[in-house]
Amino acid sequence: MNSEIKALYRKKKSAEITVFFGVLIIVLSALSYRMNAHVLYNGIALVAGLLLVFFGVSNFSHLKETFKESFISKNLSEWMKGGDYFQYVGLSKLQAYGSDFFNPSEKYDSEALITGTVDNIPFLSSDLMLYKAKTDSHPFFNGRLFIFEFNHSLSLDFLALQDKTKPVASKYYKYSEKYSRKLNMQYSVYTTTLQKINILFTDQFVEYMNNLNRLHRDTINFALKEDKMYISFNDHVDTFMLKFLRPLNKEQLRRFQADVKVIRDLLNEIKQNQKLFL
Repeated sequence: MNSEIKALYRKKKSAEITVFFGVLIIVLSALSYRMNAHVLYNGIALVAGLLLVFFGVSNFSHLKETFKESFISKNLSEWMKGGDYFQYVGLSKLQAYGSDFFNPSEKYDSEALITGTVDNIPFLSSDLMLYKAKTDSHPFFNGRLFIFEFNHSLSLDFLALQDKTKPVASKYYKYSEKYSRKLNMQYSVYTTTLQKINILFTDQFVEYMNNLNRLHRDTINFALKEDKMYISFNDHVDTFMLKFLRPLNKEQLRRFQADVKVIRDLLNEIKQNQKLFL
């Protein structure tokens, strides 16, 4: 994977340099024109600069698609079983709002869908950008949502929320200070069934939740609801996005792998706890 990333970095740098020289030529030809230099030479230089910018931007756009559709898809198959990536597809509003994390937003964008299985549990995940109003330029949520679906329904609905978030359907949930303290007050814990919440809170579950918090401090929401497990990261990161004139963020790939590992631990802990299921 390191050799692939290095090759990608070289192509990205080449496209950026092409655009840089194109812009430089355009600026110099404009300055030369203002100084009453030869019109024909200025025209040739301007066209050459525009062509360089066009080819540089085109190459970079093609590189982004290659990175997302080929490189990421290949590596997903190594990280999880049956991993598929769809850049221009996302989670529906119904799927996202089913988590009870988000109030309905005026503007909803979702893309970069990943599907697959982790330890035989099917899941969907995509980037989300939610805005309070259509005219807002800054989303109140900009991150990724994972949805895992179990074979059986759970015996309780459970939420562990951060960033001073409250459940959307708050009238159905009860806050538990006792179990919030068990998670070192890093999360606000809510449940529909206080009598059964102790079944969930094994030492391993607490450890894995704290591991998640270390990876995504103060940006996580976690839920068990009906037959699903939801995890969202509001870390304002566009997953797997190549950006022009920005360093290639190899840490993003490593971080996604670390997320999958901790999520796998959580899934196994919940899956093996048969008392949690009806």
